[in-house]
Amino acid sequence: MLYILKMRFIEVKAILEFDRNEDSNEFEDAVNGGKYHAILCEMDEWFRGQVKYGDLDDKVYDAYEKAREQLHEIVDRFGVKL
Repeated sequence: MLYILKMRFIEVKAILEFDRNEDSNEFEDAVNGGKYHAILCEMDEWFRGQVKYGDLDDKVYDAYEKAREQLHEIVDRFGVKL
């Protein structure tokens, strides 16, 4: 049996417009969004590595584990995926 699948690709674009004089903070946030995401991912991985492989006493272990859980709660609340 031969099946033919037709696919159409629709190009989707998003354009963000800013008034650089009035919206400079929002512009910088939009431009640096990828960097902010990378920072969050790196912090998450650092906490994970410390908890999993670090030679930590119980208090430090618990603090890192709690910090990572808090990071995940904040990220989830804002709807960001790591």
